[in-house]
Amino acid sequence: MDLLVSAAELEQMQMRAAQLQGAPCALALAALVWYQVETDGASARANLQKLHALLPSLKPGWEQEYVRMRMMLAQARIALLQAELPLAQQIAAQVWHIAQTQAALLAQDGGAAGLLLTCLQAVQARLDRLEGGKLRNPHLPAADETPPWQFHDHPARDLLFAGADAMHILAITANDAGNADLRDAHWNAMRHLALAAGDLLRARLPLLLSALRQRGAARELVLQEFGPFAPEEWAESSPALQACLLEYWGGVLFRQDDYAQAIKCFQQAFELAQCHCMNSRAIISGLSTGIAYATLNDHDTALKWKQRALDLANRCGWPVSIGTALVSCGETLRLLRQFGPARETMQQALHVLDGLQNSFNYAMALRNRGFLALDEQDPGLANQYFTALIERTRILHTPELEVDGLRGLALAWLHQGEAARALEVAQQALQLARTHENRSDQMECLQTLAAIWRQLPPQALPPPWRDDAQGAARLCLDLLEQAYQLAGQITQHQVSDSLLEALADAHAALHNFAAAYHWAQQAAAAREKTVSRAATARAIAMQVAYSTEEEQDRRRRHQQLALAEARRAGLLQQTTHTLTELGAIGQEITTHLQADAIFAILHNHVRELLAADAFCVYFLRAREHGPLMLELAYGIENGKALPPVAMALDDPHSYAIRCLREEREIQLELPASAPHLAQQLNASSTLPCLSCLYIPMQAGQRSIGVMSVQSCQEQAYQEQHLLIFRTLCAYAAIAFDNAHAYAQLQQTRQQLVAQEKLAALGGLVAGVAHELNTPLGNSMLMASALHLKTEQTIAGLENQSLRHANLAEYLEDAAQAAQLISKSLSTAATLVGSFKQVAVDRTSAKRRCFDLQQTCAELCATMMNQVRQRGHQLQLDIPANMLMDSYPGPLGQVLGHLISNALQHAYAPEQKGCMRLSARASSTRREWLELRFSDDGAGIAAAELRQVFDPFYTTRIGQGSIGLGLSICHNIVSSILGGVIRVESETGQGACFILDLPQICDNA
Repeated sequence: MDLLVSAAELEQMQMRAAQLQGAPCALALAALVWYQVETDGASARANLQKLHALLPSLKPGWEQEYVRMRMMLAQARIALLQAELPLAQQIAAQVWHIAQTQAALLAQDGGAAGLLLTCLQAVQARLDRLEGGKLRNPHLPAADETPPWQFHDHPARDLLFAGADAMHILAITANDAGNADLRDAHWNAMRHLALAAGDLLRARLPLLLSALRQRGAARELVLQEFGPFAPEEWAESSPALQACLLEYWGGVLFRQDDYAQAIKCFQQAFELAQCHCMNSRAIISGLSTGIAYATLNDHDTALKWKQRALDLANRCGWPVSIGTALVSCGETLRLLRQFGPARETMQQALHVLDGLQNSFNYAMALRNRGFLALDEQDPGLANQYFTALIERTRILHTPELEVDGLRGLALAWLHQGEAARALEVAQQALQLARTHENRSDQMECLQTLAAIWRQLPPQALPPPWRDDAQGAARLCLDLLEQAYQLAGQITQHQVSDSLLEALADAHAALHNFAAAYHWAQQAAAAREKTVSRAATARAIAMQVAYSTEEEQDRRRRHQQLALAEARRAGLLQQTTHTLTELGAIGQEITTHLQADAIFAILHNHVRELLAADAFCVYFLRAREHGPLMLELAYGIENGKALPPVAMALDDPHSYAIRCLREEREIQLELPASAPHLAQQLNASSTLPCLSCLYIPMQAGQRSIGVMSVQSCQEQAYQEQHLLIFRTLCAYAAIAFDNAHAYAQLQQTRQQLVAQEKLAALGGLVAGVAHELNTPLGNSMLMASALHLKTEQTIAGLENQSLRHANLAEYLEDAAQAAQLISKSLSTAATLVGSFKQVAVDRTSAKRRCFDLQQTCAELCATMMNQVRQRGHQLQLDIPANMLMDSYPGPLGQVLGHLISNALQHAYAPEQKGCMRLSARASSTRREWLELRFSDDGAGIAAAELRQVFDPFYTTRIGQGSIGLGLSICHNIVSSILGGVIRVESETGQGACFILDLPQICDNA
């Protein structure tokens, strides 16, 4: 994980995190909050809460601990920027402890993880030696001191990054607490860990931050690692690293009096830091720019830059940065002689920094406030501030500030008439300045001592000046001459006109008027030179301001172009992602043929992609014996279903009717003060929706309805939301139209199936009636003949003409007739019984145990008339006692369809054929049987075999066939009978339909 990212990268990270859920979202937020801390503290806190809620979605173990560490580091940075140093230090120390614990767990696997633990233990050992007093002035390792560890596996590197970031926070807390040794030790540890992880930015940053605070060894390391000042060569480096380098070299150039170049460095550092989520560094660079302008006597521009830094600090809301900026602004206001605003600003700075009284910034606030009190002629108040300053500087080990405090305190005592006490304090200041070899401070202290000696009585003078009437004047002259000699020892130092005037006054007091005149002339020349230098400085400042503003404008234009390009690329990427997602949603929607399922899917995706407090789908429907109406078919508001409502197409108030009538999209932004308008959004609406979208649903050129989404937020829908909803409406129109067509198709199919069943039953009845005609006709004929013979026999008996031969003939004919009548009636009774059982089975479709041979024979008997009528044969080859526990009615319906299909399609009109129905036990499945129906007709072409069971597929369109017979067979076999039907055929070789059916029934 990188230490810093650019603003454009941060924006892309925010977009990616918003699109994720669950564990991937948690990992994305863990990185995001680290960068958001310095740019948007409120968003960082909100994401931390969201991240905490997502922790259970992560895998227990390393993944959870990693995210927890990143959360804690972000919390530590927030505490640090809020000046809660103990809390920041505590959290960072906990992260370091967790990192060591996780390293120990990883080390159990051996390999590189073992080296990781060794690395962390070595860093901890150095810290322990420092705390134990065994390690003083810890130095940062140079490039050749890189630790021998290099980790590239994911957990190890992340642990090193987390440890390095924890050390960075601990270093800053130590610095703000005034503990320089502990600060450098933690930066040392950060550099070690970063070098082990192979992260040059993390490794180089502490080196530069340390060099910004001290010279000598740290500067030597900077030169060794980065080389001399060469901004052009840094262009390929990380922008964050460039910002730190420019800030460092700006300070170096400032101390070398190259103010113009220093200002350029500070300003470039300011711009880079702002663009790369380094607002804290940007504030410091802005203040440094102001200080450089103040040195050029351009206090107005200096104040503008300092105010710019203060504004940034106020936006961020960080007490430390605000206090630092206030201190610097107050000092500039004092130099501008605006004492009132300066006093208010400095008091505000002291209040903001009150919790950091041991920090360098608080000490600077005390110093500046003390000198302001002297300027305002309030020595008593100045005394208090300088006394407090001296106490702080001794804790912070900052001798230069201590000298300022002692000198200021001496001036305060002098203005209060306490010359003796002022003398004692001024001598301490001079001694401290000499100890640290600071010539500028020594000069200031000597001039202060000279001013004090002038006000002391002669008896207070030390020998040998005590006995001299002009001892005080001679002593003052001696001190001033020492100051003048020190000025000559400072390279390129311009002696101030105030020191030269003091020398002239000292010679005049001793009546050395020639010397006094000489020094007075020197003072005038120095004053003129100072004015000239001031004018030159102002000119330089103006030139620098102009050139830097021009450079800033150019850089700003480039940044804007780059940002616009990044945003365009991000928008393109987001659009591509959205279109891909919408395509997947469209496929999901259009695969369903049930309107309820389509609406449920639509509602889920609308809630994910849009702000949707209400979502409605309206359909254009015709009422029975009434006009067309727009009906609210599906509606959800606040998670609750809305009741269906029908609206007339001439309704003047409904936006949905208007959208349908005008066939255009309607986007509304309603005023919050008009909740009654919600009734125009939905007829049964209860929510005060403020943002609404209505889009017509069109299938081809037909309008089938309207879709609407509504939100209680203002300005909830932008152009990208309109694009998303428009696309969803297009998919929904296709899906709902398909669902409607499918429903109509299902209804038509059910009607056709019912008609087909009735037609089959009618054919069955006609066949049975034809079969009954023969036995019944024979019976009636025999009965009539018998009746005639009987009447003839009775007549012969009555007229006594009946002979024995006639009687014998009658009895023989009667016996034959009775036998024939009995046989015909038996055949008719059997046929009626078979028809009755088949009819009952077909109409009831009840499950029962039956004999397959008997059931098939009964069915064949009912179909035999059709078979014989066309000159064909139907053979039955089914073993006796083959029992089934199934549905004889549906089975008979299937066999009837197969026989009818063969009669209609298998044979040419004049062709005679043979059909065969056979059964046997299945060879592959236990308690299953194989029922085969075959014919020796024309067969089925290979191209048609795959479609024979499809609904409405027929080779005789317009010839009385609707193509549902075999489809019905397939549905009955697969759904009711629980079996499988398949067909085998070759052109000209007939066809064979094979039914694999569960037998279930036990033969016993």
